[in-house]
Amino acid sequence: MAFLFGPGIPIMFPLALIYVLINESALRCQLAYQCRSPFNYSMEMNRSFIKFCSFLPILYGSFGLWMYSNRQVYDNAVLPKAYNNGLQDHSHTVIYTLTTFTPGTPFLFLLIIAVPNFIFTMWNLKYHKMIKSGNKSLA
Repeated sequence: MAFLFGPGIPIMFPLALIYVLINESALRCQLAYQCRSPFNYSMEMNRSFIKFCSFLPILYGSFGLWMYSNRQVYDNAVLPKAYNNGLQDHSHTVIYTLTTFTPGTPFLFLLIIAVPNFIFTMWNLKYHKMIKSGNKSLA
């Protein structure tokens, strides 16, 4: 949740850190209190979790890009309400977001890096192997 709503509410990052520290401490105390040996999980669970974590920057970047490129906030271009049903044309489109330099543009650069990283991580591809094969095709 901190990665999803962090661009709008940056205080969520320190709160998430505090939550993780308290939760980890409580679990360790509970484990020590019960005097049980911890379960022996396979490394596949850790690998799956790390693969999932490579998706979090995509969520963060896409939400930040959409929120910080909002014309109503940064361009002061709020149109008057013209419809009786309460809907308002706000001119916040994907094309405007991708073609106009806004405060959300750095999030676009994050997405350009995060999406290939996610693809490489999910399919166990290696960057150096991709670069080598690209150089062979150029030669």
